[in-house]
Amino acid sequence: MGLRYITPYALLLGASNKIIGFLTSIPQIASAIIQLFSLRILGGKVSRKKLSFWGALLQAIFWLPIISLEFFYFVLNKRGPMIPIALIGFYTILVAAGSIFAPAWSSWMKDLVDEKTRGSYFGKRNRIVGFASLSSMVVAGYLLDVFKKINAYSGFLLIFSIAMISRFISAFLLKQQHEPPFKSHKSYYFTLWEFIRIMPQSNFGRFTAFVNLFTFSVSIASPFFAVYMLKYLKLSYLQFTLVNFASSIASLLSMPLWGKLGDRYGNLKIVKTTSSLIPLVPAMWALTTFVKSNFVFFILLLIELYSGFLWAGYNLSSSNFVYDAVTRQKLPICVTYYNILNAVMTFIGATIGGFLASYNILRNISAGNIIQVFIISAIFRFLSAIIILPHVKEVKKVEMLELKKVRQMLLGPIDNLLFQISFKIRNPRG
Repeated sequence: MGLRYITPYALLLGASNKIIGFLTSIPQIASAIIQLFSLRILGGKVSRKKLSFWGALLQAIFWLPIISLEFFYFVLNKRGPMIPIALIGFYTILVAAGSIFAPAWSSWMKDLVDEKTRGSYFGKRNRIVGFASLSSMVVAGYLLDVFKKINAYSGFLLIFSIAMISRFISAFLLKQQHEPPFKSHKSYYFTLWEFIRIMPQSNFGRFTAFVNLFTFSVSIASPFFAVYMLKYLKLSYLQFTLVNFASSIASLLSMPLWGKLGDRYGNLKIVKTTSSLIPLVPAMWALTTFVKSNFVFFILLLIELYSGFLWAGYNLSSSNFVYDAVTRQKLPICVTYYNILNAVMTFIGATIGGFLASYNILRNISAGNIIQVFIISAIFRFLSAIIILPHVKEVKKVEMLELKKVRQMLLGPIDNLLFQISFKIRNPRG
């Protein structure tokens, strides 16, 4: 109900393309810094549960100042750059509060989930989370579209208030969850520089390097899909929501399948497959500038169905590969450094994207400043996948992945449906 609509909210408050880039990049670099402190906290007397609870509670609290910006902008008519800049500050704290307990939560979940069924479990879990996200996204988009005709301020006030209340409830539920005993030992500790130094020689280090570069490539464009839809294509909030809905529904439906494939054939194979196809997503978005305005919304729906399917496999399998590759005691440290480097690359990527979107090289093309960002992002995604991933190895015993088996699992239900339809046509009385 909240995070997906920060960019539309920033646009409503008068944010420029550079501000939109900083709205993604600055919270990420703050998250990287804050996670260094989380390691020290975990090394002390603070439990994983307590750290997770207070992080979630802080997130809930910081929806209040974000909501209050609407009052200054609309009621007191305080227009100018300070309101969007203040939004960056408050949103940064909200995101950083969630990041401070990410390593603790990952370590906690490794203890709670059986290794043999981890892919299936997280596939089911993510499906439930995805359904909640999908439902809230549709409701929020509908409410924003309804209130846009009356008062856009009221729409954001409502959905952000619901987000705040929901986060308070989730913080309470985290406090009720069981935590197995855990103690961090100093003998397992190593510095961030030591981690970076051995990355070329370590299998997990090479995997981290790939994810970092892929994250950088994605972050160049990720802040500007919403800008392209709302500012240049002039889609309504409901259409904006439905495009995101298409991605989410594809992700939701395919998540259990990806989990089973990862358990059976290995998470690395799924990462390699999806990361080689994901670069087509921004490339296809770039091509929509040549599509007639009457059809562009429907083309975007199809692209995002494809995108959601692939991102479901990539996100689930890359996360599960981390669990596979790292021991229990080293997991909080490795996840922290993994997240820190990802956050740094997100900061760099989104910052570069913000500057690229401010200068239009493709002047003869509609929305050329955004299109050039999509194209550059697509190229870097592809290079990240083909250069580093071949040097990463699977860390658990899995079955050989045959194309025939993949086709049967992915297209089997469709083949069966087509067979039944053709049989009915040939034998109408049957």
